[in-house]
Formats: sequence, structure tokens, C-alpha cells
Amino acid sequence: MDRHWGWFAGIFAVLAILGVVGAMLSLLPLAMATDGCHGDDDSGVCGLSAAGQNALVLIPWIALGVGSIVTIVGAAVAARAHRSPLIGLLVGVVAYVVVIPLAYRIAFLL
Repeated sequence: MDRHWGWFAGIFAVLAILGVVGAMLSLLPLAMATDGCHGDDDSGVCGLSAAGQNALVLIPWIALGVGSIVTIVGAAVAARAHRSPLIGLLVGVVAYVVVIPLAYRIAFLL
């Protein structure tokens, strides 16, 4: 079981680094997404409020945080159930992917 935790830590570290790099690289495009909006244009991201625009920029960071927490909790629960902690990686990636469209939709409700 210790070998599984070693693999978990290594894979989680790589995924976390990729997540941070991806979130940093997406900051500028997401922040500039509404620059092309003018006047009464309310289609797509042009319909976002100021709070929605701020939420749009935070989506990658929110997804990274939720994915990381779910990964760690999932690994702990799996280990407690005498399963491999690597299951937590799968659950965390699924949580990361699910949070993105949810947060995007919430940004339009703000």
C-alpha cells in the first residue's frame, strides 16, 4: 500500500503543477474575454456582469482547488476502505472537469 501512496503523491504533484500552469496561462485570455464587447452587445460573455467577469477569471483556480481537495479526500476514503489511494486521482479529475461548466454557468447568474 505504501507504493500506491508514492505513486499517488507523484502523479498528484504532476497534475497539480499542470493545473497551476494551465490556470496561469488562462488568466489573460479569460480576463480579456469581454474586451470585444461594445454598447448593447449582450451575447455570450458580453452578457456577464462585473461580478460574472471576475468569476470567469477565477474558474480555473476554483476547479483546481476543488479537484485537489476531492483528490485528497477521495484517496483518504479509498485507503480507509482498504482500496488503492489512486482512485482519488480519478475522482479528483472528474470533479475538476465537472466544476468548469458549473462555475461558467454560475458566472452568468451573478
